[in-house]
Amino acid sequence: MNDRPSIRYPMRRTALLAGVLSGLASVLMDLDHLVSGLERKTHFLVVVVLGLVCIGAFTLAGRYHIKLVLGQLATRISTKHRSLKSSRS
Repeated sequence: MNDRPSIRYPMRRTALLAGVLSGLASVLMDLDHLVSGLERKTHFLVVVVLGLVCIGAFTLAGRYHIKLVLGQLATRISTKHRSLKSSRS
């Protein structure tokens, strides 16, 4: 028998995306230190743009994860509803 719990493919993708985003955040922190020698305006613009990119990536990941969880919940509810309906007949 297989002792490992089964992990569905979309959950693996979500975990991979979360890992990539956390890596991106750490790279952005390093980039902030690298660009600190630039002029004040340029440094500010670089940090703002990188921050917006990071926020956008996290927002997309959050939306994807919420849709995934809601889809799985809807599937479970409809399956449970069908099984209850068929057991009543």
